[in-house]
Amino acid sequence: MSHEVEEARADAIREFLRETDHAPDRLDGQYQGTLNPALRPRPDKRYPALAPQPLPPVADLTPSGVPALTAIADTGERSTTSMSTLDVDAVARIAFFTNGITKSVRRGGQTMAFRAAPTTGALYHIELYLVTGDLPGLPAGVYHYGAHDHALRQLRAGDFRQVVVEATGHEPATAQAPAILVMTSVFWRNAWKYAARAYRHTYWDAGTMLPNTLAMANATGIPARLVLSFADAAIAELLDLDLDREGIVALVTLGAGEPPPAAPPVSPLDLRVEPYSMREIDFPLIRQTHQTTLLAAGEDAARWRQRGGPPPVETTPRAPLIALPVPEQADLPPVPIETVIRRRGSTRRFGREPITLPQLSTLLDCSTRGLPSDTLG
Repeated sequence: MSHEVEEARADAIREFLRETDHAPDRLDGQYQGTLNPALRPRPDKRYPALAPQPLPPVADLTPSGVPALTAIADTGERSTTSMSTLDVDAVARIAFFTNGITKSVRRGGQTMAFRAAPTTGALYHIELYLVTGDLPGLPAGVYHYGAHDHALRQLRAGDFRQVVVEATGHEPATAQAPAILVMTSVFWRNAWKYAARAYRHTYWDAGTMLPNTLAMANATGIPARLVLSFADAAIAELLDLDLDREGIVALVTLGAGEPPPAAPPVSPLDLRVEPYSMREIDFPLIRQTHQTTLLAAGEDAARWRQRGGPPPVETTPRAPLIALPVPEQADLPPVPIETVIRRRGSTRRFGREPITLPQLSTLLDCSTRGLPSDTLG
């Protein structure tokens, strides 16, 4: 990837950030033309011609029993002897606690469905897909996860994992994963309220969901790795996506095993999707910024991983440092990760008492141990 291409991408991102900044002189007109109640988009993707394949209800699965902070602190490194089998039950658990509907409430005469992870404006623009080999209880295929009914819909039958492997430039974890989760964002479903600024929320909101994915994989004993280096067009063709309307945000490899076989030919699907609104408003800045940042081929993804990160920067503290107490694992709350995710609500419901310094130390320790990812080269 040339220096000129990198600079062009950086310039496009800087321009997008300038244009969508909350500058006082542009706030009044920033959302002009949006927030029309008649255009409010549906918060999920539906394929009317595809039959649902219901997943096991999470209530019927044996709870992991793994405390939330233990699951968060787990860096995902495990041997084959400590690895659980990736099966349809594990898929159901990970999909549900990443993007499933955990509860519904009535407000103002309407029912609002809350997901396992929040998104800006409660507009839930993130979608999940799975590209799998043969798993216990689930045949090889390309699937979409329907949050509204906790079911999979098969877009393609057969093992297409090699398409994703090649799109990542043969990223090692992807090349050995029995299944690959693909996370996307339907831009309009957030832009209805936030206009072009919604492209920022694509990554903010994915960032609130991915910790659930990784924590649930840890609690289930499934190796998982976040992969951000991939050629978008090949995966979009596989999933039947229009990259101007639905962008690929991240991949998460699930499990470890043998490399996949050669993939069948990827023929066009042209699947019908129920309209999100009776019409959509186009925001060219989203399309232009997203297209500028895409990687064209697997070789580009491989070079991106080899780029290396910036060297550490030594800084001088401007104020006295505060020593944190040594975290005590025995003091970790025993509440399981599933319970904590289900308990999610408005951040305005604050605790009645401040947390203690040892509790803060434990939280920081558990949440900063690192995660398996290709982002640091």
